[in-house]
Amino acid sequence: GTRGPFPNTIGTDAWYQNMGNANYNALQLTLKRTTGPLTLLASYTYGKSLDQSSSIQEQVYPYNFGEEYALSAFDIKHNFVVSYNYELPFAKLFGKTNRLTDGWSLSGITRFASGLPVTFASFGDNALVYVQNNGVNSVSIDLPNYTPANLQINHNPRNGQPYFNTSLFTPNALGTQGNAKRRFFYGPGIDNFDVALHKITKLTESKSLEFRFETFNTFNHAQFYPNGSVDGNINSPTFGHVLKAAPPRIGQVALKLTF
Repeated sequence: GTRGPFPNTIGTDAWYQNMGNANYNALQLTLKRTTGPLTLLASYTYGKSLDQSSSIQEQVYPYNFGEEYALSAFDIKHNFVVSYNYELPFAKLFGKTNRLTDGWSLSGITRFASGLPVTFASFGDNALVYVQNNGVNSVSIDLPNYTPANLQINHNPRNGQPYFNTSLFTPNALGTQGNAKRRFFYGPGIDNFDVALHKITKLTESKSLEFRFETFNTFNHAQFYPNGSVDGNINSPTFGHVLKAAPPRIGQVALKLTF
């Protein structure tokens, strides 16, 4: 309805160009230690990734490429991961070695990380360039207007309140792209524990039976998806709210016969 008197049924003829810049810098530290029955691997990354487009959904504003240069959708500023395997000393505890006491181990992966960036978009083609349909997705290149002020990040999204101060964002005016960066702050972080108890029982020289009991998100900690914090249409009542979360605690049991 922004191109009157011409009807919306008039089609378009798109032209695409593969272009863009990406930049990643990081400090990466790794520690590996094996001592007796314990094997430990710890890693920490402090990094930053910037680009003009992180996926086919994000098309670059054709009149100012620099306006699209922002945090990558997958950027994680801090990422600390520890994996471990501990051979349980049941044989020593019970004073004997047999098929029942041998082969027990406890392993897991623990991760603490900062959240992914919150992605903004403002649908409606207020920019009047109609760069929307890329053949796979139909996502606008528009961005909202942003008034710099305290974002008032909500560190407890469980309360149902917006994750950030939505009053700082307004629809971009006709003929403009909007001055907000596509991504410029981060969503909720990651705090996750995956744990497995497993036992390998030697049956013969060439055959063994492995039992595993595994739990993912062992402590059932809510992991909120930061991209769900933004609805895209900033006039929507869900704009600014966290809409999705990672799966809750999941447990599984497995048996594997090796021969």
